[in-house]
Amino acid sequence: MRLFIIYCFTLILTLPLRAQKSDGFCASVYQCVESKNYYFTYLLQEKADVDSLIATNTILRDMADKKQNELLKAGSVDEYLTAFKLSDEDILKAGKALTELYRNGNALERMMTQLVMPSGHYLQYKEQGAALMRKIWEQDARGMNYAIDVYAAAHKPNYPKIDSIGFNIRSSEFQKEILPICKQNIEMWNRAHPAFYSVSLKAVCTLLDLNDRLQAADFEPLGGIVNQASYAQIPLTNWKNYPYSAILVLGAGPDEPNVNINPIGKMRAAYAALLYREHQAPFIILSGGRVHPYHTPYNEANEMKKYLMEI
Repeated sequence: MRLFIIYCFTLILTLPLRAQKSDGFCASVYQCVESKNYYFTYLLQEKADVDSLIATNTILRDMADKKQNELLKAGSVDEYLTAFKLSDEDILKAGKALTELYRNGNALERMMTQLVMPSGHYLQYKEQGAALMRKIWEQDARGMNYAIDVYAAAHKPNYPKIDSIGFNIRSSEFQKEILPICKQNIEMWNRAHPAFYSVSLKAVCTLLDLNDRLQAADFEPLGGIVNQASYAQIPLTNWKNYPYSAILVLGAGPDEPNVNINPIGKMRAAYAALLYREHQAPFIILSGGRVHPYHTPYNEANEMKKYLMEI
């Protein structure tokens, strides 16, 4: 019996898990990170018709100029953080401007109904239309600020043992070399096409990269590579032959730096294999990421998959 395994890599580093991008695969590592963590904001820059619509709004254009100027003038740690982040006033102002732009049938409305809502990224909200869009924007904006606080200001993350910043923020190296270089790179990226959100979006990617936290892009595109055979099998499956649709195996990372899989991960995977061979479900879904210990090179789902293929 051929074993069909689906990877379900979890990203617990900065934000709640997001669904995969729904309109194709990521063209770059940074795009994967942006689309998985801030899908709405990512689409603002990717959809040409939406970008053109935003360019007609004076408030949003002024915000873009303001953020770019803040970045150019920044010369201290506090000024870098202010330039990278969106203030509460910025978030509210941009939300109001986007709401005013939103009209039935226009580019923003199409983006929401054709891409954002079907993607499943923001299912926790009950609002609709422009009100939903505003909630989503506020979530993305505050999420970007959260990542910047963790990886540039050393704020305590949700999981400090595995997600903390990798630098001493009080060191001369960080303040006089690392942050200024980050600012330089962000400014150069942003210069080509500044938008009201773009400094913060590029700052997040830069800081995540700096801290080796781009795992959201691992193994992408999942549907086109590691999960391709399993996805192809889905429409061919006779679901009536199984009591369950899939067996979900939760990730369990080892505590030792040089250990690729721990006993709990092995036993969970082995139990899933037993259930699979008893025809309880046609698929095994492995979850987990590069989590334990801090900066581990091993991905929980991938190591359990390799173990399953051996047994």
